[in-house]
Amino acid sequence: MKAHFKSFAITSCLLLGASAALGNEGDTYAPTAYFELTGGYSTYKSALLSSNDTSTSMSYGLGVWAGHDKSLGMKLERSSSTFNFALNSSKLTQNWQDLHFLYRLGVARLGAVISSSSYSVSAPPDSNGDGKPDDSLAAVDYIDVVTDGYGVSAGLSIPLGRVSLLESNFIYVLSAAGRQKAAAADADTATVTASQRVSSIGPRMEFNIGGRFALTRNVLSALCGFRYNSYTITVDNTAKADVMTSTYVGLATAWDF
Repeated sequence: MKAHFKSFAITSCLLLGASAALGNEGDTYAPTAYFELTGGYSTYKSALLSSNDTSTSMSYGLGVWAGHDKSLGMKLERSSSTFNFALNSSKLTQNWQDLHFLYRLGVARLGAVISSSSYSVSAPPDSNGDGKPDDSLAAVDYIDVVTDGYGVSAGLSIPLGRVSLLESNFIYVLSAAGRQKAAAADADTATVTASQRVSSIGPRMEFNIGGRFALTRNVLSALCGFRYNSYTITVDNTAKADVMTSTYVGLATAWDF
């Protein structure tokens, strides 16, 4: 954990240095209020389910900038996706909600994040103890957990000419342990009696880089980019690392008043 926060501190210094070097060019995009909607084609690599899958994902964000030179901001982001793993008849559904409190200095942004997440998995039981779902058996509820957490964020918005921006964002979130009902470890049917299983999600790390291109003056923009998510899923003290990558496109609208 110390290594992650050390990396964040170094990144923050670099962002502030870049902001100072580029001056106030980043002031060209700080609307009073804005809304973003994106859809992506995502690849999910699950160590928990020992399988990979592709699917679509959806996210939206609503934010405001205020204060002197619009240096203080707040943004609510939500994203959701569902993956069906045909290889072992498993299904995974996840939802994230992040509330950002932001400080902007030129092209750089630093912030604190309050996060909540839900994560549910149905999968065939591990009948032979090899750590993998047995695809010859029917799927059962494996985990269904809701957790809250907190973290930090950093980002850049660098103007490229008069009508476009190069944007990058980094988020690191720690989550509290959650508790939920799940199927018994030795279950072999979908009608077994549920038992209690302790699960947690996190830490979660997210990075994305992309572009924003004006379609109309000050109001409508097109978005595109690449997003990388990695997080640890711990079930009964056994941790597995899952990774999701997405290529996304979307639209954003903004208002100044």
